[in-house]
Amino acid sequence: MKKWIITLLLILLPIYAEAGGIMTMGGGVAAAGATWTEIWSAAGQTGGSLYNGQSASTENFRNYIDGINSHITSSATTIRVKFQASTGGMTIQGCAIGKQDPDYPDRYKEPPTPLRFKYGGEDISAENPVVLGSNESAYSDALTFTIDHTVNYLIHVWNGSGFANYGGWYKDGVVEGGYNTSATDYTLTVLYSGNDVNYLVGIASIEKYE
Repeated sequence: MKKWIITLLLILLPIYAEAGGIMTMGGGVAAAGATWTEIWSAAGQTGGSLYNGQSASTENFRNYIDGINSHITSSATTIRVKFQASTGGMTIQGCAIGKQDPDYPDRYKEPPTPLRFKYGGEDISAENPVVLGSNESAYSDALTFTIDHTVNYLIHVWNGSGFANYGGWYKDGVVEGGYNTSATDYTLTVLYSGNDVNYLVGIASIEKYE
């Protein structure tokens, strides 16, 4: 490709993104004029409302995102996740999304994809945490990630040394995820075992961009 064409592209792409397109973690650019649309919500899956629970640190939460029972309304290729704290606030030092293993609900079927925060910043970590005050919310960066609305996913949340609250969306008698109290970050660990919980923690929704 001629050098002047490459130079022109380097100039125009940021302008295009600013005008309505969006650069994704995968390096693609979504169409100008596209909008964010919710395709899954914790409230919709549980039928409950956000409640305030017990506070703790060094907690790994692995949330079940139920597509098999039609709680994911649409497939997607570019997504973002809305983080949500309850009254007590929350710190997130690790977060990732991946397909759920149908035989072992707490495990990823394959290595997950880390979520990023702060618009092109580093992966969420102890050095780059998501810190939410009482009832605050925030969105992850746009992520090139394929969602099939007919299968289940996991979103892992780890608060590390920061403060977290057990508050979430609760559904009596239904296992919505698992937790593991440990100073070890299991965000990217495929083989994982947690204690069953009846609520979703730290996340409010998944949106697609199209």
